Amino acid sequence: MQLKIGSKVFYPSHGAGKVKGQKDIEFNGEIKKYFEFELITNPISISTPVDNIDSLGIREVMSTKQILEEIKILKKSPSKNPKVTDFNIMLNMFKELEGKSDIKSTMEIIQYCN
Repeated sequence: MQLKIGSKVFYPSHGAGKVKGQKDIEFNGEIKKYFEFELITNPISISTPVDNIDSLGIREVMSTKQILEEIKILKKSPSKNPKVTDFNIMLNMFKELEGKSDIKSTMEIIQYCN
C-alpha cells in the first residue's frame, strides 16, 4: 500500500483519519520512517512506523464504488463456513475475521449472521 500525505485512512484501533505527515524518528539509536496520523474522532496525532502499517491493518478508505462492489458479497450464497452451533467456535471465527480489518471479512461476518 502506498500512503502519502493527505491519504484518508482507517486505523483499526483508532478509527478514521488521514496521513498528516511523514518523519524520521530515532529510537534506541535506530532511525525509522514514520507516518503521522491525524484522527477525526480524537485530537491526538499518532506516529506509526511505515514498516508496521500492514501488520496493524491500517488501510486507505475505500471509495463508494469499491464499497458497492464489496456489498455484492451479501447477495451471494451463504458463507463458506457451515452453520456453527458451538458458541466458542463461532466467537473464535468472528474474532479471526474481525482481526483482518478488511471490508471482505466484515461482509463475511454480516453474511454469516443473516
